[in-house]
Amino acid sequence: MHPAPTEKRFWYYVLPSMLTMVLSGFYVIVDGFFIGQATGDIGLGAINLAWPITAVMQATGIGVGIGGSVLFSMFQGAKEQEEARSARGNTILLLILLALFMMVFFWFTSDSILILFGARGELFEAARAYIRVVIFGTLFQTLGCGLTPIIKNSGRTISAMLVMISGLVTNIILDALFIMVLPWGLAGAAAATATAQGVVALLSLILILRDKKIPFAFSELRLSLEKMLRILKIGLSPFGISLAPSIVIIFANWQCLSYGQETAVAAYSVLSYVSATFLALLQGIGDGVQPIISYLHGAGERVKMEHVRFRALRLAVLLGILFFLISIPTTSFFSGLFGVSDAAAQMAKSGLILTAAAYPFAGIVRCSISYFYATGDTKLSTLFTYLDPLVFTPIFLFLLPIFFDVQGIWSVLAAVQIVMSLLIGVTFFMRRKKSKKILKST
Repeated sequence: MHPAPTEKRFWYYVLPSMLTMVLSGFYVIVDGFFIGQATGDIGLGAINLAWPITAVMQATGIGVGIGGSVLFSMFQGAKEQEEARSARGNTILLLILLALFMMVFFWFTSDSILILFGARGELFEAARAYIRVVIFGTLFQTLGCGLTPIIKNSGRTISAMLVMISGLVTNIILDALFIMVLPWGLAGAAAATATAQGVVALLSLILILRDKKIPFAFSELRLSLEKMLRILKIGLSPFGISLAPSIVIIFANWQCLSYGQETAVAAYSVLSYVSATFLALLQGIGDGVQPIISYLHGAGERVKMEHVRFRALRLAVLLGILFFLISIPTTSFFSGLFGVSDAAAQMAKSGLILTAAAYPFAGIVRCSISYFYATGDTKLSTLFTYLDPLVFTPIFLFLLPIFFDVQGIWSVLAAVQIVMSLLIGVTFFMRRKKSKKILKST
């Protein structure tokens, strides 16, 4: 039997979740390292331009997986086991259906999407070679990202982490084989990632089918439109959190091409790889406490929920400050890690410090959004998730480069996270004030 996700098990859930998230981010970094060494600026720029399509697949898996897992944990907290099993089964069904839809959709539209993102000439050909293989493995990408949250919410956080490690090791081995030994280039990087995600998906399915706490039965795969809609509603926020960096990449690539051409795109890819690692660790805190908060929410334990939220926020801010301090002396190391040109590496150095200033505030934002969707507050979680990529980031990406050139592009992440954390702080203050008024009136 797996122990219930209680307040006392904070570290048991948070630490494996942080490691799982950063391992997930390493898939992209590993691809970037090998491609950068083999093809330089063109290869890195091509992956950066094509990545938003891959990100939609993975974000869909993460959104549906976490949405279903939140519902699963709430039913567990309320001691409704049959409903929990139904939520799990419909999560798996939804992942498969959406993966098949995306595979067909992107197969016919990817060329137009790449052109829309700014890919031309050699960059377009390289990006196309990468994304066509990725599309072929859409089911692996979606299931690989969507099944691990179910395992974590079942109390098997260590198992979920080990599954991710197995996928990462597979990716590293195959990247070395397909890119450095066999001359497959970008197509090889895509094949390595898709195969590794396939390994994660297969191992995750095995663990779900062998769950002893809530034994799997094929009857739970009975389609329930009501549960699917609830999963999608909750999953909008984790989907957006996962996809937001890629939406930002689209806008940033346009500005990089305008202000610094291919060199700036390559430099921005370095910033994306490095910041993705630190942001994944911070996101791991929010994802780690989600099963605990959802379970406590289902059980009606409000005071314990708030205590868990404060512990998560405190940890996220302290780690964000630490990540910022680590970034300052390591700019030369990170800027030269991916094999970009000297011009791109030099451009990335200052960008790494400006980007790192966002980390303490990003911790507040990500943990708070996770708290909102963990408690089923989909309005606030969706609002704060999409304000970033659809409102604040485009505005700052337009305005800051006018005054600070390329440095303005590098400053956008910090500016957005500061504004977002202030808005979230005001929201919690107003909610607490409203709660006190209600208590006084009663």
